[in-house]
Amino acid sequence: MKRIIEFIIIATVTVLFLTGCDVHDSWGDGRPDLEHTYILFVDQPDNQNDFLSYEVAQNGDARWRYGASATSGTWKPYDEKWVVKIPLEFRSERIRTYDVVSFFWIESTLEAGVDYEVSLEDGVVITPDATGGYKIIWPQAKRGKVTVNIKRIEGSPNGTIRLQTFNRAKGIPVISDMESLVNNRTDEYEVRCASLDVNKVLVTFN
Repeated sequence: MKRIIEFIIIATVTVLFLTGCDVHDSWGDGRPDLEHTYILFVDQPDNQNDFLSYEVAQNGDARWRYGASATSGTWKPYDEKWVVKIPLEFRSERIRTYDVVSFFWIESTLEAGVDYEVSLEDGVVITPDATGGYKIIWPQAKRGKVTVNIKRIEGSPNGTIRLQTFNRAKGIPVISDMESLVNNRTDEYEVRCASLDVNKVLVTFN
């Protein structure tokens, strides 16, 4: 009897697997109008409803936390002083012949190059373009993550830095307006941001 039950279970799983493959094969490539649309967002450690925040003290101690509100969660210190590391994720399911360019923007009470510096993983300082956007290139549109470093320059005053995946000059993104979610658009592709908390993060110098 035990062997019969085992056989029935194996047969059922096999049928479901084969059926699943047939259904998947019939899905095709999804929506053609979104074939070259990609998403950029702040990579949260838990879920999109949590708040992610960073602090750098006047003595260089740097830390980060996330929680259900902007004032909750457990602080986690960095080994490295003066620098916080903000992960951005590029969501893509294809490899293309073109590279994709996305941007992030910074709003701050502080002055870039005087009070703080912005760099990527390689440590090379990057500066914004004429629109104020900091450029990130995703080779062949491959899905991936990059880390944006915000370094407090010693002796700088207290203040705040808000890194965001949308240009506030164009308004705050809302899910009911797809145009407000556009991060970058070319003739070949479109990059969108999110409309939730994963589109921004706050760094405080205190």
